[in-house]
Amino acid sequence: MKKALIVFVLIILVAGAILILSVNNRPDTVNVSATTASETSGTSAQTVVKTAAVTSGGSRVEHQTGSPENEVYTDEQLSKMIAFTFDDGPIAKFTNRVLDAMEPYGYTATFFVIGRNIDEEGSKAMRRAVKMGCEIGNHTENHNLKFDSLEIQTRTAEIEESSAKIEKAAGVKPLLLRPPGGVCKNIRGNIDSPIILWSVDTNDWRKKANAGNEQAAQELAQYIMDEVKGKPGSIVLMHDVYQFSAETVEKVMPMLHEEGYIVKSVSSLAKAYGTALENGTVYRTIKR
Repeated sequence: MKKALIVFVLIILVAGAILILSVNNRPDTVNVSATTASETSGTSAQTVVKTAAVTSGGSRVEHQTGSPENEVYTDEQLSKMIAFTFDDGPIAKFTNRVLDAMEPYGYTATFFVIGRNIDEEGSKAMRRAVKMGCEIGNHTENHNLKFDSLEIQTRTAEIEESSAKIEKAAGVKPLLLRPPGGVCKNIRGNIDSPIILWSVDTNDWRKKANAGNEQAAQELAQYIMDEVKGKPGSIVLMHDVYQFSAETVEKVMPMLHEEGYIVKSVSSLAKAYGTALENGTVYRTIKR
């Protein structure tokens, strides 16, 4: 009788163990967990997209932005966001040094190109810039400092000729214009492009004789840091046609990164701020 009772208890224990194992390894239990994870992931993705749409202000900026369609930034990031612009290129050996300095940090910029300066090596540098997410803007065909006073037909030809060369060389159509010397009194409202000026003038072209002077490059880099501090949306003016300018960029980019700045092209900055750039309007900064 005693032996029979022990056998009965053992049978009960074994049956219970088998039942527990079968429950823990049921396929539908695993499937339910997987489904829940999938649904949760889907919800998160939808939230991100929706947040991005709200952040962009519901307006699409039809320019080269070089940034993901639904990129979202924190308020802190937006408060440290600026644009760099480079005029008068491309001069491949210097344009590439500028790109080399920005690339490790994922920074981008707008390059305002002079049509007549585009050659084979410059075209390669422009394509590289576009691939990095940079923007190519129009700085006219001949950089005529009297551009603002030219006849309408001549001004149009200056823009269209340069634009055609840029599109052929880089594969993108330039939709932003920087008039030579920044003079635009007579063309406001009469140009089929947003007109981009600047808020920080480095005057690097005046200092080109400082090529190889490390201290001078460091001083100009510090000047840029001081000028953009507390001024989100700043547009910095430099040139990618001088050795000294390239040396300064090589100094300032790590400094900006160290301080948490995000350097963008003008159109990428406008997109991040939800600002639609309007044709014929002059921009010295990009405002949120």
